[in-house]
Amino acid sequence: MDRQTTLESKSNLQNKDLFIHNFNNELKSLNNVDLDRLLKKLNFICLELDPYNCNELSVEEQNILEEFQLDIYLNNPFELTRYLLQMLNHVEIEMKKRLN
Repeated sequence: MDRQTTLESKSNLQNKDLFIHNFNNELKSLNNVDLDRLLKKLNFICLELDPYNCNELSVEEQNILEEFQLDIYLNNPFELTRYLLQMLNHVEIEMKKRLN
């Protein structure tokens, strides 16, 4: 791998990490009601969305993906799934922290 490709790969990794990091920081500012609402949206999209067939999204699916800025990953089912699962995990962790 040449130097430019290595730098691009590192930059992409940093951007991906930054996306989740920013999401996680935003969670901390939400109240419990908003956090619960967020969890419901993520659960809904995880249950309803087929990442390999995103040609016919419902309006609600499209709105949720746009809200979370995940619509740019519709052409990459692996990235979309990875982000959704990480986001869901962070929300669940935050909720558990607040219960204790």
